[in-house]
Amino acid sequence: MKKLYMHIGFGKTGSSALQSWLSLNAKNLAQQGISYADLVPAAKAGQITSGNGFEMFKAADSKDYARVEKLITRIYFGRKDTPVAIVSCEQLHHIRRPQLNKIFDICVAHGIDITVVAYVRSVYERAFSAYVQGVKRKGTTEAFRMQDATQNFSTTVFNLKKYVAVFGDDIVVLNYDDQEQNIFSAFAKVTGIDISGLDALNSRVNRSLSSDEIDVMCRLNELHGGKFSTPISRYLVTNTPDRPSSVRYLEPVVRQVCAEMQDGLAWINQTFAPQPPMAPALSARMDVSGSTPEGLAQVYREVASWVVSYQPKSDQAAEFREFANSLLPLLKEASIDTQIVQAVTRKAQASSPGMVKSLLGRLTRS
Repeated sequence: MKKLYMHIGFGKTGSSALQSWLSLNAKNLAQQGISYADLVPAAKAGQITSGNGFEMFKAADSKDYARVEKLITRIYFGRKDTPVAIVSCEQLHHIRRPQLNKIFDICVAHGIDITVVAYVRSVYERAFSAYVQGVKRKGTTEAFRMQDATQNFSTTVFNLKKYVAVFGDDIVVLNYDDQEQNIFSAFAKVTGIDISGLDALNSRVNRSLSSDEIDVMCRLNELHGGKFSTPISRYLVTNTPDRPSSVRYLEPVVRQVCAEMQDGLAWINQTFAPQPPMAPALSARMDVSGSTPEGLAQVYREVASWVVSYQPKSDQAAEFREFANSLLPLLKEASIDTQIVQAVTRKAQASSPGMVKSLLGRLTRS
């Protein structure tokens, strides 16, 4: 009987990094008799992707079961004699129960044993990480709230119960907060991967934001209404991939999380026995500092560099100029060098590519 491992996330538990690692080692895994269909090869370069399971999510969501069957039986396993296949996509946990039943039936009909693999994470930290993703991608401006934690955790419990209803005991839940091993070694242990000869992933994938970056991005999102949050955050993350990120602990929210999430936590811990048990929050063991004037100034310098280098599309030009002009008071407030402020001022008024290139050179030298 063939074996299919279906990794379903959950959110903010290192799925992009795991998919990059699997993509990077697809050929090495094939030599072990394990197929990871490398449908998104850009992942091996550390780019953020939805993994090779996104095609199955789309097919199942649209009820294209012929496509689901082809993916499972021909694409994910590759060669006919391959005994093990791995599918990974964070979106898979959103598949509705009727479609999950069809996936289960297809596997049974083809003699494929399926095991679902999911990562969980402490309630507060996961919710805060999801909040930061909203700052990065959706233009969020407000502070982190209890509602964010409640929604994230309720979704996790709901989807796990949905998967239990379909797959029963064939679900392995791993704790992202396990300090004894990383997500790669934990996943390898479940799937039977021998990691001794595999390539290591040497860069962080889709890192969160630092405390300084969070404060700056929230202020910028107010200025541009979220229109440029994605390119700015990508610039910050790409240019400083190793900058430490942090969790901002709000004492009332931590207390409320600990008090109100106990029933769901108890169900996950009793049903799946993740090691260590899933926790409401990890604030007691983490030393986190807030933003600093020096750190904020550095982020503003990086944002200024992005402004000077960014080439807005024609339909963005007016909004971009408005944003660049509105950024100037913040740069002055943060005591950013006059040369940098002048470069941003000129970019806001620039109309020719040659002038933009010249401004970028001046800013880089400064």
